[in-house]
Amino acid sequence: TPANITDETDTAKFTIVYSNTGSLVNDSISIQVKHYFQSGLLSTSVIRRKYPVSYDTLTVKIPILKNAGQHQMTVDLDYTGLIVESSEADNSSSYFFTVATTDFKVLFPTQNSISSVNQIIFLNPTTAAASSVIAMDIDTLSSYATVQSFSKQMQQFATTFSLPGLKKSKRYYWRVKVVGSAHDWTTGSFFSGDTSASSLGQIDSVAWKQNIFVKTAFSADSGVRIVDTRSVIKALSAGFSDGNNGSITVNGINVITPILGSGHNIVVLDSTSFAVTSQRRFNITADANEADSLIQYLSGVTTGAYVVDVVVDEGANNLSTAARNALKSIGSASIDLVSFRDSWSLIGRKGASPGTVPETYRPQNAGTAQAETTVIRAEKAGTIETPLIGPFTSLSTLKIDQIIPPSAQIKIQLVGLSPAKTLDTLLTVVNQNIISLASINTKVYRNGKLVFNLSVPSAVKSRRSVSSIQSPSLKSWTMSAFPSTELAVSSQTSVINRNQVMEGEQIQFSGTVYNVSNVPAESVLVQLKTNASGIDNVVKQQRFALIPANDSTSFAFSYDTRGRRGNHSFTFEIDPKDSLSEQSKSNNSISIPYIVQADTLRPNLQITFDGTQILNGDYVSQHPEIRIRFTDNNPIGLLASDTSNFRIKLNNLPVHFVTGTAELTSSTTAGRADVRWTPSLVSGENIIQISAKDVSENYSDTILLYVNVASEFMIMDLFNLPNPFNNQTAFTFGLAGPRNPDEIIIKIYTVAGRLIQELSTNGIIGFNKIPWDGRDKDGDQIGNGVYLYKVIVKQADKQIEALSKLVKMR
Repeated sequence: TPANITDETDTAKFTIVYSNTGSLVNDSISIQVKHYFQSGLLSTSVIRRKYPVSYDTLTVKIPILKNAGQHQMTVDLDYTGLIVESSEADNSSSYFFTVATTDFKVLFPTQNSISSVNQIIFLNPTTAAASSVIAMDIDTLSSYATVQSFSKQMQQFATTFSLPGLKKSKRYYWRVKVVGSAHDWTTGSFFSGDTSASSLGQIDSVAWKQNIFVKTAFSADSGVRIVDTRSVIKALSAGFSDGNNGSITVNGINVITPILGSGHNIVVLDSTSFAVTSQRRFNITADANEADSLIQYLSGVTTGAYVVDVVVDEGANNLSTAARNALKSIGSASIDLVSFRDSWSLIGRKGASPGTVPETYRPQNAGTAQAETTVIRAEKAGTIETPLIGPFTSLSTLKIDQIIPPSAQIKIQLVGLSPAKTLDTLLTVVNQNIISLASINTKVYRNGKLVFNLSVPSAVKSRRSVSSIQSPSLKSWTMSAFPSTELAVSSQTSVINRNQVMEGEQIQFSGTVYNVSNVPAESVLVQLKTNASGIDNVVKQQRFALIPANDSTSFAFSYDTRGRRGNHSFTFEIDPKDSLSEQSKSNNSISIPYIVQADTLRPNLQITFDGTQILNGDYVSQHPEIRIRFTDNNPIGLLASDTSNFRIKLNNLPVHFVTGTAELTSSTTAGRADVRWTPSLVSGENIIQISAKDVSENYSDTILLYVNVASEFMIMDLFNLPNPFNNQTAFTFGLAGPRNPDEIIIKIYTVAGRLIQELSTNGIIGFNKIPWDGRDKDGDQIGNGVYLYKVIVKQADKQIEALSKLVKMR
């Protein structure tokens, strides 16, 4: 698709590449493509393609003309799930893109505003850079011959030009563009009234031209009146030598289809609407019986109906006297002159005397024959329908400037546009100048239109124009209406801190809601939602009691991506329930894509007993302090409340997290947490099983430990290393027992039994290592030779001893 897409383009073209990374399937695949615009589904299409050998491409076109704003395209491969795959996790993808607009949109004054104007506010085009300069011209002439020019730096969302000193009750024309832009001017006009109150209406001819007129017309002098209906009927005949064709038109529209053929082509028109009620062709040259059919056909026409006949190619052979007389019954005076391949046309009426209707005859080679007539009908009723007016937040009074002759009437209807897009009649009055609109529910009907029905007495009969004599006239209407707000969000101020994260990380969203109108916005609901498997989930809603005019407010949310791997998007929306009146909803939402990468690495566990790592079969104390260190590549660590992420079993029974027994503490270090567990072990062998999962549901390996608890103290495997030693050695031994000892004492003797050194330490159940620097109590290095040492383990009033020997050799 093009890098820059604007709503001046009819379509955006996308190429979808999809691949087959498995075996070949002799089948076709269904591909579903959905197009969303401003969170609403615009279209769904399903394409069937041959299953790809390796990869294939698919090109789709999406209509975007005049659809500026946020778009989303989703593609689902094999969306019905008919093809068996090893994984379907990558069968769906979404693409988000923004369509920009090059046009300005006027926010104030609105199209039908008739209030006094001292400023004009434009919604900026989304293609313009923030540093753009905007030029604006204004004039009372549409030719801009006496133009006043302004320029200023483009503002956020909307740009306001001050217009002091405008004349009252005057139509102004404006045009605006970005300086240096290749795009054309955006143009429009407004009426500057004589009141500062918020009012809508139609006063001058420019405003009235927006309406739909049926049997009515507007003039600056007399306003809207019923007008006569003029219908122009033309019948063209061309014989074989003069063109061999023909046509029958009503008000320039050919009403006979298909293209006329040889013979008499006859159309019967309704005498009131001039709509075609019947159509036949009689090729009398090819079939003599067609003359009788023509006679029968004309005899069945209702008296007074218009009957139009044109000859194409040839219409004289086999035209019997009876058939010619039948054509005289609809007013023909020249039918007896028509001979081989002549041109002849007739606009007749059933029951008319010969010679009283339009008729043209041309002999062969004399050219075409065209008959023409204009039928003027004096109408007794007509209507005017305005375009949609609004949006408005409240209505007060409707005032009508009208003139109503005796027995004539103007019926006024206010028609509202419902949320279901139906037009409902909300109010009907007849011949009233001032109409209260206070009962209109503007929360339901924010936009509406006026329909005026003008009529004169049906008893009036005159060949002259009834409308010019009797018609009521409607010169203007004004409506007191409180204007709507205009809210907006921007891609510059609606942001996330990261577009790509690992599953489990937090995404920080912040957005700003702007009120770019001169009207305060009350009770504004704002929401943030994200999508999963095509379903939108609202993650936060917030209601702002008031956003002042020309002001803004902030919105923030921290989003947890646990279990949300894949391509997603946030949609930030103003007024998602459509409860506020605004001129435009196109800038009420914005989408921001983000990717959550899968975390597939397992977490790691490290286990210590009383600060020491152990091996299977080691002895531990009966009440050890077991520390479980959890580490993971995911920077999001576990919280203190995430105890369900751990599974601990002691002797095949689950261990529950209880304060004072098993507690989880989170860490400030990324991807780390600690468990402190103080179990009571039984004497003998104990089986411990420990596993954990991270925030992405990845499980660690299960650690299986077999540890022993002794009911009495035992010293095992007593050695000093190295032995013999030079400068220093360490006393090592295993200690079994129900609890850690109070004290461990090591006494070193000469072989003669003299005590030369005594060491003291705390010691633990399990492996102990106590270093010695080879010096005696005086700090001197002992001499070479053999020495004895005794290890004494004390616990309360109990102690055990073990004896061994060492060798000093330098």
